[in-house]
Amino acid sequence: MFIKITKKFQLTLLLLLSFSLFSINAQAKEYTTEELNEVASKIINWQVNDSTTTKQIFNSKTLLNAGSESSDWFAIGVGRLGRNANYLDYQALLSNYVSQKYQEKDLLSKQKATEWHRIGLAYLAVGGDPTKLTFDGDKVIDLVKDGTYDRGKVKKLNNQGINGLIFALILLDAMNYDIPNGAHDTRADIISQLLDAQNKDGGFSLTKKDDSDVDITAMTITALAPYYNSKEEISLENQKKIKISDVIEQSLSFLSEKQTKDAGFESWGTPNPESAAQVIIALTALNRNPQTDKQFIKNDKNLIDFLMSFQMKDGGFVHSFDYDKENPNSKPNESNAMASQQVLTALGATIRQAENMRSFYDFRPEMTKEVASQVERVNTNILQLENKETPKSEINSLYESFLEIPNEDKRYITNYSLLSKQLKKNEIDSSKDGLTLTNTGKSSKGNGVVVSVETKSNVLQSEDLSKKMSAIKSIKNNELRLADLPLIYSTYYQANLIKEEKLSPDDMALLKNKMTDLKDVQKNITQIGNTIQKEFYPMKDLGAKDFFKIRKTMKSIESISKEDRHLIFGYEDLEKSYAHTASKIKSLIISVVVIIIILIALIILSNNRKKRKKEKYRKLMMDEDEEYEDE
Repeated sequence: MFIKITKKFQLTLLLLLSFSLFSINAQAKEYTTEELNEVASKIINWQVNDSTTTKQIFNSKTLLNAGSESSDWFAIGVGRLGRNANYLDYQALLSNYVSQKYQEKDLLSKQKATEWHRIGLAYLAVGGDPTKLTFDGDKVIDLVKDGTYDRGKVKKLNNQGINGLIFALILLDAMNYDIPNGAHDTRADIISQLLDAQNKDGGFSLTKKDDSDVDITAMTITALAPYYNSKEEISLENQKKIKISDVIEQSLSFLSEKQTKDAGFESWGTPNPESAAQVIIALTALNRNPQTDKQFIKNDKNLIDFLMSFQMKDGGFVHSFDYDKENPNSKPNESNAMASQQVLTALGATIRQAENMRSFYDFRPEMTKEVASQVERVNTNILQLENKETPKSEINSLYESFLEIPNEDKRYITNYSLLSKQLKKNEIDSSKDGLTLTNTGKSSKGNGVVVSVETKSNVLQSEDLSKKMSAIKSIKNNELRLADLPLIYSTYYQANLIKEEKLSPDDMALLKNKMTDLKDVQKNITQIGNTIQKEFYPMKDLGAKDFFKIRKTMKSIESISKEDRHLIFGYEDLEKSYAHTASKIKSLIISVVVIIIILIALIILSNNRKKRKKEKYRKLMMDEDEEYEDE
C-alpha cells in the first residue's frame, strides 16, 4: 500500500527534522583544553600588561605585592597551569614578606588563619616548601604547622568563619601532610567541625547566622573531596552520624538548585563568574567534568559557558555588568583582577581534570604511569557496573584492583559508591579498604611540583647564579630601580637556598647593601602613596584649587624612576587629576586673560568714545564762537 505524502506533511516532517537538528546543536559546548589554555593566556596577558611592559609573567608590581590576595591567587593560577614563569622571583619575594611579618607581634595576622593557608598554597604553587619557608637560609618557618594543626593554640581555626577550617584542610591535603601527635587539631577535628556547620538546606555559610552561600558551599566540597570515598561515619554534635559522601551529595544538590537558567550563580543577588569558578573547582576536586556533569547543565549551557559570558575584549573578566554594592571596587564593564584570577584558577582546574592530572589543590608529584593507568582502569570498570549485571567474581576482582591503589591516591576513584553498593549486594567484605580520616596514605614532603598542563613535564626553576650576579654588579647605585628588586632578592634567596652554589662574602655583602638601598626606594614609594591616598581621594572632588598641592606631590614623584612610578598607589589617578586640574587652571588663566583683554578693549573704546565726544563738543563750541564773532 502506498501512502500519499502531501505538501503539508512534508513541511511538518521538515520542521520536525529541523527542530531535532537544532536540539542536537544546542547542547552545551565542550571546550577543548587548547581553547581553555588560550583563554587562560589572555587573562595572564591582561594581568601582566595591566600596569607594566615587562615580559615576565610575575612583573614588579605582582612581586612587590607577594603575600597579598591579588598576587598570591594569580601565582597559584599560573603555577597550576605550569606556565614558564619566574617562579624563583616569586618564592624569594613571598618568603621575604613572610620573614618580615614574622618579626611582628601578630605574625601574618591576628585574626585570619587563611593568611597562612593562602600563602602556603602560593608557595607550593611556585615550587616552594611551606614547612621549610626561609629567605636567608637560617630562620625557617613552618606555615602548615602554624596555620593548620597548631593554629588553635593561638586562635581557633574558625575564628573568622568556616573558611578557616576549609582552607586549613585544603592546605593539609595539598601534600597529604602528616599531623604529629600532640597537635591541637587533627583532620578528624577539622572535618567534624565542618560537617557540623552544614545547614538544613545542604549548603554552608561563613557563620551559622548567615544563609547558605554558593561560594562557601563549593569551597567546603573542595576541602572534603579527598574523603568522599571514606565509609567512615562521623559523629556530629547532635549525636547523629553521617558519611562525608552524603554531606557532599547534599551540598551538590543545593548548588544545582541555586544554579540559574543560564548555568551560572549569583552572590548576594549579583550574577558573577567567581561563584561559578568555585563550583568548577569543587567538581574537579571530585574528578567530575564541569562541562558534561548533567547535574550542572541548565538549558543546554554548562558552567564554562557561563564563565565565558564575562570575558572582556582585553582578555580579562568582569565581575558584573551591573554595579555591585557588595563589591564597590569592581566597575561594571571593566575587567576585574579578582574575577579574572578566580576564572584563571577554574580554567586550570578544568584543564587538569580533563588531562587526568592531579586536582587543582593537590601539589604532589603526578602519579606514576602504573598508578595512573590502574586508577583509570578501575574508574572505567566501576562505571560499567551501572549498566550490566556483573558476576560476584568480577566484583571481587575489581575490589582487589581498587585495594592495590595506594591510599593516598584512592581519592581519584570517582564512583566508588557504585562499587560499594555491589560489594554490599554480593556480601563481599569491604572493610579492608582502610579509608579513614586517620589513614590518608603516605605523606609527600618537600617542594610543590610545578607541571606544565601542555607538556606534562616539570617546569625547571634553576638559574645561573654567576650570570645573575654579573647583571647585579653592572647596576650603578644611582640607577637602582625597584624593577631590579626581583633579580637582587631572588639571587640572595637562591644563594641561601642552594648551598652548593655559594657566593663569595663580598658578593653577599653587595647583595645586602643593594637590598638596603631598595628598601629606601620602597619606603619613599610607600610614603608618596600614603600621601596620595590621604590628601587626594576621592579624586573626583579635586579642582583647580588643588592644582598647586598636586604639583608639589608630582614634583616629589620625579625622584622615582619612570618604571617604578606605576608602583605608587594612586599615581595614575593623580597624573590624570594633575592634567585635569592643569587644564582647568589653563582654562581659568585664558578666561582671565580674555576678560582682561575685553576690559582693556572696553576701556579703550570708552576712552575713544569720550575723546570723540569731547572733540565733537570742542568743534561745536568753536563753531558757536565763530558764529558769535560774525554777528
